[in-house]
Amino acid sequence: MRKQKNCLINKDIRNKKIIHPVLKGKNIKKNNLSFEYKYIIFTNQGIDINKYPHIKEYLFQFKEDLTPKKKGEPRNKPGRSAGNYKWYEIQGNTKYYSLFEKPKLIFPDISKILFAFYDEEEYYLLNSAYMISLENIHDLKVIQALFCSNVLNFVLNITGSKLDTNLRLTASNISDLPIKIPKNQGDKNKLIKLIEQIQSDTFSLNSLGEDAKLIKIAEIRKNENKLNKIIYDLYNLDEDNIKVIEDYLENIDDGK
Repeated sequence: MRKQKNCLINKDIRNKKIIHPVLKGKNIKKNNLSFEYKYIIFTNQGIDINKYPHIKEYLFQFKEDLTPKKKGEPRNKPGRSAGNYKWYEIQGNTKYYSLFEKPKLIFPDISKILFAFYDEEEYYLLNSAYMISLENIHDLKVIQALFCSNVLNFVLNITGSKLDTNLRLTASNISDLPIKIPKNQGDKNKLIKLIEQIQSDTFSLNSLGEDAKLIKIAEIRKNENKLNKIIYDLYNLDEDNIKVIEDYLENIDDGK
C-alpha cells in the first residue's frame, strides 16, 4: 500500500490531497499506534475525478466491482450496493470527513480498557474506531487524560456494556461518562502536560534498548500516578473510594 501511495503521489503531487493514512480499531493502543501503512483514496461524492487522472486510471481497473448495481440486481453480480453515486465515489454519507483532518481523540470500538490517543496526523478511521473532536484543543487533551484515568476506567467497567471481558467504547457508553473539566487552569495545565509526556514516552518505547525501556516505563508509571492523583482530587474522592477503584482495576488485564 505504501509503495502504491508513493507511486501515485510521485506521478502528481495533487493526489496527496485525497490519499490518507487509515487506521482500524486494532491499530490504536493506549498512548501508541501500530500503523500498518494502509491508505484510503477518499474520492468524496461530487469530486471532479478528472482533476486526478492518475487516481482515475488506478481505480479504473476495479470499475466493475466499484460500479453501483441497479435496484433488483442479484447479490452475486459484481458491483456495490445500489445508490446515487458514481463508480469512483465513496459510497456512504461522509459529511463528517473533514473532522478526520483536525486534531482529535481516537480509540477502538472494543478494548480491555478505556483510553484515547491524541492524533494530529490526520488519520482516517474505519468503522472499528471512533473519534472525539473539539475546537478547544486544551479541553480535548484534558478529556484524553480523563479517558486514561483510573476513575473513568472504573466507571465504565461498572456501568458500561461489555463484549465478553472487553469494554464496548460505543457512543452510547461514552456519552454517559461523567466528564469533569477542571475549573482551575493550573490543574488543567498539569493534566495536559502529563498526558502529553505519557503519550510521547510510550510512543518512544519501541525505539529504545531494554535497559532504557525499563527506565522509561518507570517514568511513565510515575506520571500516570501523578495524573490519577489530580483526577482523584478533581472528583473529590477519599482514600476509601480510591482503594475500591484501584483494587478493582488491579484485576483487569489492560492488554499492553
